[in-house]
Amino acid sequence: MAANPEYEFKKLNDLLCTSFNNIKYDVRDINGKIENLKTNFASFSTESIKTAFESQTKIISELQNSINQTNERISELERKPEQAPMQIQPVSTVFKTRDSALTEIRNIVREDSKKKTKETPSIYDIPEGQARITSVQFKAKGNGKKNLNSEWVEVTGYGVELTGFKLHDKGRKHTFNFPAGFTAYGPVKIFTGKGRNTNTKLYWGRPKAVWNDKGDVATLRNKQNRIVSQVLSEPTYSFKPLK
Repeated sequence: MAANPEYEFKKLNDLLCTSFNNIKYDVRDINGKIENLKTNFASFSTESIKTAFESQTKIISELQNSINQTNERISELERKPEQAPMQIQPVSTVFKTRDSALTEIRNIVREDSKKKTKETPSIYDIPEGQARITSVQFKAKGNGKKNLNSEWVEVTGYGVELTGFKLHDKGRKHTFNFPAGFTAYGPVKIFTGKGRNTNTKLYWGRPKAVWNDKGDVATLRNKQNRIVSQVLSEPTYSFKPLK
């Protein structure tokens, strides 16, 4: 599960504030000691007073620098959530090589083909270099608001770079943009909620459901904005390719 940026910021901010308060208490304690030295000035030699004063002054200077750095860090963190742009999470490697990825896909096609007849070939039987929507789940399980990742759309391509590709719902109310440099080496599921992107899973990061439970149309467009795949899913259809 991906870390919550707001929670991480609050935790770090609380830690810095605690450290800041501890430093202030140390400074107050040192100031009290200096005042005590001044009160008992007569009982010390000139040299011992000078040495003690220089030592305490050095400590105060170091603590003051720490306070200044802490204040700067707190100010920087307070500004960061508003200034930091949204970043697409990096895609981690799942398949070691392109050949091993395609071997994995051929196994998927072979297993799926066993369930089909010659008149109805496997939905995964896609020419290399092309991409298609191969499966969807529009209705989230249980409480849709809490289980956003139980609704998804699966896009399959064999060695297809999806930079510039888009996935959207009926009416184009919500649009998912594939990460730059992302290449599909088989089925890739695009989940509605949050998570860490991999070569087989991408996360939209939406706070609410995208797909209509009663039926929706998923459309995949290439970087030229042309429709390359489109499917309809309704309670009366399990899955119906439109293009």
